[in-house]
This record gives sequence, structure tokens and C-alpha cells, in this order.
Amino acid sequence: MTTYERSITLRKGIVVGFAVGSAVAAILALLFAPKSGKELRGDIRDKSKKLVSDVEVMADKAKSNLREVTRKLEEKETKLVGAVRAGVEAYKEKRNDDAATLVDNRNDSAAGQG
Repeated sequence: MTTYERSITLRKGIVVGFAVGSAVAAILALLFAPKSGKELRGDIRDKSKKLVSDVEVMADKAKSNLREVTRKLEEKETKLVGAVRAGVEAYKEKRNDDAATLVDNRNDSAAGQG
């Protein structure tokens, strides 16, 4: 796993940990607060909506980051494919040049002997 992949994995873990920790903390705070059942349910509903909103914001940021990473990887892929193709073409040209030189040398040797 590359350093970049470890970094992405760590970030995902931090985001998930933050979301889960926030949810647990909010629920515990509400459950231990001295309120009536109706007030408590209202608070839980409000906190749930806030948590969902926060998660949606984090998800949007993650999607944006993923699109950017995908774009960069596609650029690198294009460059890599181009470099490999150029290398293959250079190899073919070199092989053809070497073959032509070998044939010329054989022809020169045959002409010198004859």
C-alpha cells in the first residue's frame, strides 16, 4: 500500500470515527439530560437532523475529493500509457534497425567472400 493509499484510508477512518463518535456523544448527552420524554424526543430528532446534515456535508466533500483524485489518476494513466507506447515503438524501431544492420553485415560478408 502506497503512502497516498494509507493517507486516504486514514482519512476515511477519521471521518467515520468522527461521525460515529458525534452520534454516540449526542445520544448519551440527551439520554442523561433531565428532560421530559417529549422534550427528549424533540432533542433527539433535532440532533439526528443535525447529524444527518453534517454527514451529508462530509459525504459531499468526500465525493469532491474522490472526483479530484480520480481525475488526477486518469491524467497519470494517460501519461503512463503514452510513455509505454512510446517505449514499445522505440523498441520496435531499435529491433528493426538491429535486424537491418545484421542483414547488411551478412550481405557485406557474402560479397567480400565471393
